[in-house]
Amino acid sequence: MVSGASSSGASSSRPSGIVVLDEDGAALWWDPDALTLLGLAPDASLARQDPLDLRQALGGPEGPNPTYRLVARPDGGQAWLRVELRPLEDGRVAALLSDPNDEPAGRPDDVLLASENRLRKILQSINDTITILDGTGRTIEGTGTVTSILGYPVSFWGGRNIFDLLHPDDLAKAAELFAEVTRSPGNRASSELRIRDASGAWQVIEGTGVNLLDDPDVGGILVTTRNITERKRTEELVVGQGDILRLVARGERCRTTLAAIAELVESQVGSGRCGVVVTEPSQPPEVASTGGKAPRSLLVALSAVLHPASAATRPHPGAEPVLVARSAADAALGQLGAQLERSGWGSCWSMPVTSSVTGLQHACITCLFETDHVPTAWEHKVAVTAADLVSIALEREWSHRQLADLAFYDELTGLANRLLLANRLEQAVFRARRHGNRVALMFMDLDRFKVINDTLGHEAGDQVLREFGERLRQSVRPEDTVARFGGDEFVVLVEGVHGDEEVSLIAERLEHSLDEPFLVGGGLYVTASVGVVVSEGADDSAATLLRDADTAMYRAKEQGRNRLEVFDERVRSNLVARMRLESELRRALDRGELGLRYQPTLHLGSGEVVGVEALVHWRHPERGQLDAGEFLDVAEQSGLSVPLGAWVLDRALADVETAGGPPLALTVTMSPRQLSQPDLATRVDEALDRYGRPAAQLVIALAEPVGVGGETARSNLARLAQQGVALAVDDFGTGRSSVSLLDGPPGVALVRISATFLARMLGSPQTEPLVRAVVDVAHALGMSVLADGVTSPEQLASLRAMSCDLGQGPAFSDPVAAAQLASIRAEH
Repeated sequence: MVSGASSSGASSSRPSGIVVLDEDGAALWWDPDALTLLGLAPDASLARQDPLDLRQALGGPEGPNPTYRLVARPDGGQAWLRVELRPLEDGRVAALLSDPNDEPAGRPDDVLLASENRLRKILQSINDTITILDGTGRTIEGTGTVTSILGYPVSFWGGRNIFDLLHPDDLAKAAELFAEVTRSPGNRASSELRIRDASGAWQVIEGTGVNLLDDPDVGGILVTTRNITERKRTEELVVGQGDILRLVARGERCRTTLAAIAELVESQVGSGRCGVVVTEPSQPPEVASTGGKAPRSLLVALSAVLHPASAATRPHPGAEPVLVARSAADAALGQLGAQLERSGWGSCWSMPVTSSVTGLQHACITCLFETDHVPTAWEHKVAVTAADLVSIALEREWSHRQLADLAFYDELTGLANRLLLANRLEQAVFRARRHGNRVALMFMDLDRFKVINDTLGHEAGDQVLREFGERLRQSVRPEDTVARFGGDEFVVLVEGVHGDEEVSLIAERLEHSLDEPFLVGGGLYVTASVGVVVSEGADDSAATLLRDADTAMYRAKEQGRNRLEVFDERVRSNLVARMRLESELRRALDRGELGLRYQPTLHLGSGEVVGVEALVHWRHPERGQLDAGEFLDVAEQSGLSVPLGAWVLDRALADVETAGGPPLALTVTMSPRQLSQPDLATRVDEALDRYGRPAAQLVIALAEPVGVGGETARSNLARLAQQGVALAVDDFGTGRSSVSLLDGPPGVALVRISATFLARMLGSPQTEPLVRAVVDVAHALGMSVLADGVTSPEQLASLRAMSCDLGQGPAFSDPVAAAQLASIRAEH
């Protein structure tokens, strides 16, 4: 608090005005003279104001009393007031105001001294420095801050020419600015310059000079300066960070980015030489540096010693540099320390770089110094920043590689994908033209792969694809390309082929890759259809070769699968015709070009017509009538068999209603694709309800072995059997359906012996017993037997002698239209 005592001089001075203040300096009462001294109107109010800025003085330690205050007037002017404080009751204070100019001696010397000391302390406390130079640049006077910032003693500055401390590269600029300032009084100039401190390091200062040579109170060039070294370093570091992040964003090569980081570190640590060592697992170390003196071998060796491989697999809780202040004396380095010293490196520090994702070390930044060196706090900051940048660059690089793998490699098998195959095939064709070689392309498709997925599950299917891809990879040369084209399709690209024999040997190796069973389902044998094409000349393109290999593969499928087909123009013509047929068949469904005829089924015991088989035909607008065998394979492979089968069932149920007499059993054939539709059983049930037909009057003939359709097909057949629909094994004796007799689902009630088998076996004493054996086995299993394609009375007699149940064929009737069903029944 202010002192209640006052000097004798103070007590003899008569106050001109009085202001009563509370303990916080706020005015409580005042007289008109006080308002006059403060330059205020007589009716002005000072309530709760602190017009004399006494709040700090009242609450602080005892100071001079009276004191002098420079107060601002409302008119913009300023005036000194003499203020004497007198304590009152209740903590209040009376401020006695008077004009110091009324005092005989004017303002006292002690006040001037106090003001001067106050100003000096302020100048010494601020970060800016004030220096007065003569007209040649020599120092006349300066604040003490110059000593604390640059480290020189006060005695150093006496008459020191400032130009002696400036960086050589800044001398010309400084001389030009100094000349500009000294050209005329009041001239001013500002700039940034580098000045050497007491340690020999360069500090960056921001200075402004004003010409006050003609001012009698100054008599020199007034220079105010501020040390901006830290700010400039930070700015340069931020700019460097931005440049490096732009390299990363632009997708620059990782080595280039890491070298830029090493260069940034070198620019911030003075004499150090920097390198970045990348230590990926199972990969040799990679070094990126500025190309300076730091040898790569030493950087790699230091990385191995300071950041051993065992540590690279452990998470690092925080990145701290490993310091070697003196190479030769560091026991951890051993012989490497001596080698460093012989190479001229006295010390180093090394910062580990850890992944922000895994927390594991994957690189290090190492700085080598020629002399003993302990890193500063700023170097530590630079090292941490550089480590973050290296981590970003490496993770960007590894993310890019992962994206490239996703873009160009199949995720399941690790093989090249379709995109990479197309690229390599383009290059292979180009090289073949240039060097006169040939390119072989082999398109492979696993046969009946859908059955594996449906019966054993997709996981087993994936295992087959992975194992098959690996077998193919091991069957070709390292320079050849094995690609998964999609699904269960694979392509092998072989360059530098000189003859057909070489192609044959490669194809043979690929086929042999399927000789061994796959390690799923207790051991599974898989076959493949292979299409092969070899480039012939300059007209071949990548797209053409790929198309032709695909065409040959589909030809292999058509020829019965598990075979190799070499492409020729005939194969292409067949494929074009097939594609055209598929397109026309799609339109035929919409145009009503399809029709049904019915093959009567006779009971061989009674001779009565007991059923009919629906046979689809196509009234082609150009080719005339086509039987089912000419287009059903196309329908099945294209998926048209599903809508076609639905149409056949609906139309046939409607037609048999016109036959009259007792209901006829209706037989329709269904393909594996139809049987694999999840809603098949429901659709069949709805169709029977729509026409009021009992399920027992419908027979579904299975066009393939019942296992081909997978679990969905088996489930559908089981549901149909539960509904009462009869199931028939079709084309028995053709080979593919023979096993189905023993492996059929519940509900198989009929075996249909194929016309081909019947014609080959009947009429010969050596083979006819085979037909009898089929009939006997079927009867033993509780099944009826239908002989298809009966052509003669002799065949009919043999079948009746064997107790065959049913028969179809020209011996009874050719297929007839729906309108003829009634008359056929009447004849039999």
